[in-house]
Amino acid sequence: MAELIPDPNEVLAWAELVMAQLAPDRPYALWVESDDPYAGYRIWLDLDGNASGVAFVSPEPPVEALARLADQLQQHVMETTQGRPAPACPGHQHPAVADVVKGTAVWRCMNSPSRVVRPIT
Repeated sequence: MAELIPDPNEVLAWAELVMAQLAPDRPYALWVESDDPYAGYRIWLDLDGNASGVAFVSPEPPVEALARLADQLQQHVMETTQGRPAPACPGHQHPAVADVVKGTAVWRCMNSPSRVVRPIT
């Protein structure tokens, strides 16, 4: 079966779940923008007046799309919050990083790739 660009409504729901983990105490806005739904779309995050978008223009497995979305949202949150590690990696000063481990999108320790902190969703 051919890979498809993930459905924008599903990706927007993922973004809400990710933001609840990254910035639960901060107001933010998420929205989808697309001039041509057949050419892909962009999920936008506005946090503290700073907006950043994540493009979805190529087919990819949903688990990889989720990990990529989490990584991009995390980068924007960290830039906006002056590097506050989110989500925190237990016992460390750095954030957990988004990755795909054994077919699941997870937050894992950046120093110990086999140490999974928790699933992203």
